Amino acid sequence: MPDRLHRATEKFKTMFKMRAWSPKRAKKQQEEGRGRCHLMELPTELLLEIISHLTVLPEAALALTNTRMFAISGEILLSKSLRFSRDFAPLFHHYRNGHNFVTPRWSFLNLLENSRWKLCSKCLKLHPKAAFSSRELRRKPENRTCNVGELAGVVDLCPCKKLTFRDKLDLVDHVRVRQVALQPLKLNFGNAVEGRYCWHTCTEQYGPTELKTSLFPEINADNQLVLRTEYELTTESGQVGKEDYMTPRFGCAHRSVDLWLSSVHQTTICRLFDSFCSSCKRISSDIFILDPKKPWRDGSNS
Repeated sequence: MPDRLHRATEKFKTMFKMRAWSPKRAKKQQEEGRGRCHLMELPTELLLEIISHLTVLPEAALALTNTRMFAISGEILLSKSLRFSRDFAPLFHHYRNGHNFVTPRWSFLNLLENSRWKLCSKCLKLHPKAAFSSRELRRKPENRTCNVGELAGVVDLCPCKKLTFRDKLDLVDHVRVRQVALQPLKLNFGNAVEGRYCWHTCTEQYGPTELKTSLFPEINADNQLVLRTEYELTTESGQVGKEDYMTPRFGCAHRSVDLWLSSVHQTTICRLFDSFCSSCKRISSDIFILDPKKPWRDGSNS
């Protein structure tokens, strides 16, 4: 019953949006030389009924045909199936295996290909035609690579941020523009305004475990982009690293965060506040663990 009520509400909202649409308006567009589309002459109620029988791909394609259909079905473009998976690519098969070419997202991008936009099999995105050599343009989308060559690909930063080479260039420009914008403030307020720049933060829930990821981009002394990632993991007592609660690709693109945390958080071994186990001494980053049995523990760089 709640689903039917929600659907009826959405239909009413759409009909309200389209109240300005009328046969006179359609006739005017026809007179202006835009051609006649019999589908667009149907009443909104009938269009909604037709769309209700469509799957994701046809509805998404229909939503991009004109402004009226976008007003009716635009929300379908936010569907999870048309986006990158929020999980990371399987380890050792980082966006290189065939599963990328059988997803609804890839099928949808194939539908959007035209004479101006072409698919790249490594970036898994549409690029302008000029981004490919004439030789690559003759290849099938599954074998086509843009002019970036070996640098093309997708880098997992967090469950919702996937970075391509061109995305990286955009991020570099963004960070540099921010640095320039901060210069006048630094003259007046000193280095107090410098601080770290949190470009993105998101939270993912895995059963009883919550993982917060924060991304901090910066340009280093060698004029290179450096992205520092911080993870804040919160879970129930006694579940860290347990098989029933562990997710293989938990938050970091290179390792299972909860399994790694379990390997360094040995409360059965580290019983004293002023001692560290061998695992604690080997970790290569600064770790602060909040635990009721142990107020804090710091594994310094080594």
